[in-house]
Amino acid sequence: MSNNIPTFQSLIKYSTPQLVSVSNKKVLDQNKNKPITEEMRTEELLSLIIPPKEYVLEHGQLWIQTVMSTPATKSQVIALEQDLEKLLKQK
Repeated sequence: MSNNIPTFQSLIKYSTPQLVSVSNKKVLDQNKNKPITEEMRTEELLSLIIPPKEYVLEHGQLWIQTVMSTPATKSQVIALEQDLEKLLKQK
C-alpha cells in the first residue's frame, strides 16, 4: 500500500486500499449503471449505493477502496454513534 493515498474522516468503514491496474478502470466504470437484481451480492449493492473511492497516484497507479460489508458489532455501533455526535457538535 502506498503512503500517498489521502485519508478522510468518515463514518463509513472502507477496506484497505487495493492497487488496481489502470486498464481495469474501464471495467469499474461500466458497472456503475448496472440494474439492481435479486441475485446481487451485498458488496455489489454497496458499490452501487456508495461507489468505491478511487485514487490515481504518481506513475499512473490506480488504488481503490470499497465499503466494507461486514456487520457491525454492538460496540462498533455505539462508537459510531459517539463519533457522529462529536462531528455534529463540531459543525
